[in-house]
Amino acid sequence: MTDIRSLLPLLLGILVVFQPAINRHIMDERGLGFAIVLNHSVLFVLAMVTLGAFFALGNRVPDLVRPRFTGGINWWYVIPGFISFTLTALVPLAISSVGAVATVVGMLAGQLFTSLIWDTLSEGRPPTMPRIAGMVLAMAGALLSLKK
Repeated sequence: MTDIRSLLPLLLGILVVFQPAINRHIMDERGLGFAIVLNHSVLFVLAMVTLGAFFALGNRVPDLVRPRFTGGINWWYVIPGFISFTLTALVPLAISSVGAVATVVGMLAGQLFTSLIWDTLSEGRPPTMPRIAGMVLAMAGALLSLKK
């Protein structure tokens, strides 16, 4: 039997399309600012509910996900929040400009390129020819998907 966690990338791939596509429709009806505020308001509420659950469950929460509020906060801890905000704001614009396929394939090509560099510099995993070839093919796919 397949471990359900192996399907997580597929689910995330689906959500990466739905979230900005729905935001694009919200943007068309109510404006991008409304979509941004609504998205991050829901995110804030869910974060607070999650935090409450962590406190309620205490040590039953696995160490990997349990928040640790000791020590200081490094300046770079806020970068993912800025990236989330930027994605929420710009991906719907990209979808309205070039469509969902070109946007997602372009994002995938960017992710592959950035992942290759990240793995090399931060994880100590040098690029291999198959990974480089896959990245080049994805970038070619991104360019092809822009053709009408």
